[in-house]
Amino acid sequence: MLTKHARQLTLLMALGFALTAASAGAQIRQITMVLDGFCTTECKRDIEHALDPFAEDMESLDVDYATSRVTIVPKENARVQLWDIVRELQNADRVPVRTTVLMDASVEDYAIALAPRARVFIRKVLSVPSHASRFVMSRTGELGATVAAAAMGGGKVSVFGEVPAFDTKSLPILIVRKVKAAGEEWDVDEVAALVAQDEDAG
Repeated sequence: MLTKHARQLTLLMALGFALTAASAGAQIRQITMVLDGFCTTECKRDIEHALDPFAEDMESLDVDYATSRVTIVPKENARVQLWDIVRELQNADRVPVRTTVLMDASVEDYAIALAPRARVFIRKVLSVPSHASRFVMSRTGELGATVAAAAMGGGKVSVFGEVPAFDTKSLPILIVRKVKAAGEEWDVDEVAALVAQDEDAG
């Protein structure tokens, strides 16, 4: 029989994993990674080879020699995890030093417990069920503005942010740099400027 604490934890975890109607239309639009070092023709071949297992999940893959940027546009219902992409690049010795993500997502509460009997924390996450992805929103960045935008947009938002690090044992952290209302368009030049600005800030 489950204890009161265990029942509470189970309920909170179930709530965290629930896919609500507000999640409809969520999608990762673009992933941009800046590599460590100068990217040559050989570098591009290494990247294309490393990411070949995900070819069916990508609308496009672009490698920019001048900026050492790798830009990925996933297909709408691609189930590949961002961590899987990063791991394959690391295995190919093409380590991304900065990763930014443009996505449409729903804002949800997520229960986090650091140990079986530890205190349960509720954090705000960006959920993209179509890609089987969740990102814990950092308290830095535009957390407040994102939650406010979600409240006015039926729980949904469109955000640009940075994933500062990856850990296989926990959900990735996302620092939201800019938030828009769900369904609002992003101009190509606007996104490029945000990527460049984020690199300068780093």
